[in-house]
Amino acid sequence: MRAILALLLCLIASAAQAQNPTCPTRPAGQSDNSCASTAFVQQNPLISIAAFGGRGDNTVDNTTPLNNALAALTGTGGCVYFPPGKYRFNTSVSFTYPSGTFSVCILGASQDSTILTWPSAAGGLAFTLNGIGSSIHIRDMTLTTGTTSGGNAILIQSSFANANPAVTAISDIYRVVIRGDDQYAAFADWWTVGVNVANVSNIQFENMTIQGPATPNGTGINLLGLPGSSTFGVEYNVAKSNFNNLTTGIVYGSFIQGVTIDQTSFTSNNGTSNGISVPAAQTGLLSELTITNSQFNVPTNALVFSTALGNVLISDSLCIARANSNCFSLGNSPTFNLTGNELASSSTTGTNGIIVGGSGGNGIILGNVIAGFATGVTLQANASNVIVSENVYSGNTANISNASNAANNTGFDLPWLAYTSAPSCGNATITNNSSRFRTVGKTTFIELDLTITALGTCTGTTFAIALPNTAQSAGAISGQEVANNSNSVACRITAGGNTSGCFKAAANAFAANDRLVVSGVYENQ
Repeated sequence: MRAILALLLCLIASAAQAQNPTCPTRPAGQSDNSCASTAFVQQNPLISIAAFGGRGDNTVDNTTPLNNALAALTGTGGCVYFPPGKYRFNTSVSFTYPSGTFSVCILGASQDSTILTWPSAAGGLAFTLNGIGSSIHIRDMTLTTGTTSGGNAILIQSSFANANPAVTAISDIYRVVIRGDDQYAAFADWWTVGVNVANVSNIQFENMTIQGPATPNGTGINLLGLPGSSTFGVEYNVAKSNFNNLTTGIVYGSFIQGVTIDQTSFTSNNGTSNGISVPAAQTGLLSELTITNSQFNVPTNALVFSTALGNVLISDSLCIARANSNCFSLGNSPTFNLTGNELASSSTTGTNGIIVGGSGGNGIILGNVIAGFATGVTLQANASNVIVSENVYSGNTANISNASNAANNTGFDLPWLAYTSAPSCGNATITNNSSRFRTVGKTTFIELDLTITALGTCTGTTFAIALPNTAQSAGAISGQEVANNSNSVACRITAGGNTSGCFKAAANAFAANDRLVVSGVYENQ
């Protein structure tokens, strides 16, 4: 009886084991799915590259395993996980999204713990999104190339026209290093572009490092809309990241709007290297660049705008310049605000702190520290409506160069500007010894030094002068005749007027050799 009972219990246990098989720990490197069916893998939101034959031994080509893992994603997408290891790829990996809402995640264990490497051929990861519901998420890994000009480490692209690109799914790249495979040795290898974005909006970049070679080369992030369909790429946030030894850290291309950069460093030790660049001949209305709490230490330009970029805000940031380099070269930026930054140069040879181009303007340069440059602030010819005020200057060969002479460039920092006062009284010959002004907001300071060298038909008691700008309200400026009889002189200003009538005390007539020195303040429009 006992033998029969024991047999019965054994049969029950065997049946239970058949229904719930035990999955033993597999040897390192074994990647079959003995204990997990294909259906199970497809339903799991996080699938391992090992389940598709991937191996992090820097020997096996993982191109096919990753292609198969991506193809296995169904429904609304999923995540492919790379455990610690170095995963070799002999060619690039491309994935085209299905229509509808679909999200792909490529996840590693951590930077430099999980490495995806392309040792020889140009490679990288390429994702073609398909509609406003597509998104890509790449996190916690390193992507390396074993060659020079290794192509795109990450390409994110789409070809659909979108009238409202702000309403799209959010993509992100977090805690990712992009570098040459020899970064910790020779520093010769480099990607052509770290992250190449073409017509995909709403991307967050955070805690990234994009490293170039010993002699700077390559681009960190390249942003481009869809010029052929006049579709803008919008809303890109870059935070807590590093761009090192690149030809350009970030390229602001055609049809791009809305880039925010915070707590990010752009550095290079030599060569030609720019922090942020807007190349020449870009199209679309480029606008909305905000830079805060960031640092630039590159040998060429921290910022260089060769195509106009408007709505620029730069605050609380640091720029270190070297010989023959510039900090903020704004080109023809139509609107900008530079506040609370520190700009310092180690050389006064060919260096500029801030440059506003010939047709740029409508901006504020306020409360910055500008030290050690050949020229601290340069307003090129025709730059207008720029307020330069309350900056601290130290050790510059010239603090300000104002080639514009525009009447509406204002601020306590700006030097006095010469202007044509056009004094007139009959056909008298009046020598303009000096006429100058300075405008701060709606206040104009004016100084005149005039001599009547020949009286001619000037027999009256009043002569006229031109004002440097239109008066907002009535007022007066005053002075003295300093050559003949020291009479006081007053010049009346009428609201809306562009000229002023000047007369001597007691209505005395003007005489030959009268020298009139007049100064004062009035409210301008």
